[in-house]
Amino acid sequence: IHGFQIDQSNGNLAPMPGSPFPYASEPVTIAVDPNGKFLFVGSLSSSSDTLDVFQINRSSGALTKTASETTSGGFFAVTPDFTGQYVYGLNQNENPAEISGYAIDQNNGALTPVPGSPYTIPNASWGNGLSATMLPSGSPASPVLYAQSVFSGFPLAGYTVDYRTGALTALPGSPFAFDEGLVVLADNQGKWVWSATTGTSFDVATIGSNGTLGSTQQVTENFYNMALAEDG
Repeated sequence: IHGFQIDQSNGNLAPMPGSPFPYASEPVTIAVDPNGKFLFVGSLSSSSDTLDVFQINRSSGALTKTASETTSGGFFAVTPDFTGQYVYGLNQNENPAEISGYAIDQNNGALTPVPGSPYTIPNASWGNGLSATMLPSGSPASPVLYAQSVFSGFPLAGYTVDYRTGALTALPGSPFAFDEGLVVLADNQGKWVWSATTGTSFDVATIGSNGTLGSTQQVTENFYNMALAEDG
């Protein structure tokens, strides 16, 4: 795992002390919690299907592995929820695709399964993309989670995240019809969700006030969409 310090004046990168950090598995996804305390790495291989947690040294950026979880089908996509209290992983099982959810110990990154985990995505196989956001309304918070799979109509499943426990509840109308996607991204304002397809296009839909999705629109581009990112 390579880590870089960012020059705040121009964005230039310089390797941080200790980088690269050894990692014995085969990583396929990486994510940082919104508080900048932990790095999550999902692996998917014949020998290691793990979600590993690294504590981030806030002064140097150095990584220290503190926890690990294993699931059937590995972790093809990983995302913390928008509050930083929970982290979720989507597996690559053919039948069924499942989401595993964990509460994050804020002191050391230890993971504890949330109630009901793992969650089966109805009529879905081969989980691909996973993204979380926060709805503009709600008190104290209204985090939601969206998961993309690739079979059975390519559904995009949506869930509310219980702020107190991390448990997931399917949104009304979920799963939503989307094209085949490699990644999914919910914007940080809780207004839009995008899914990059395996062809030269991506889907976009509005997020309603309760997390449900509006009608899907398709945008054509002259390149393969392998990843999506949004600025701050």
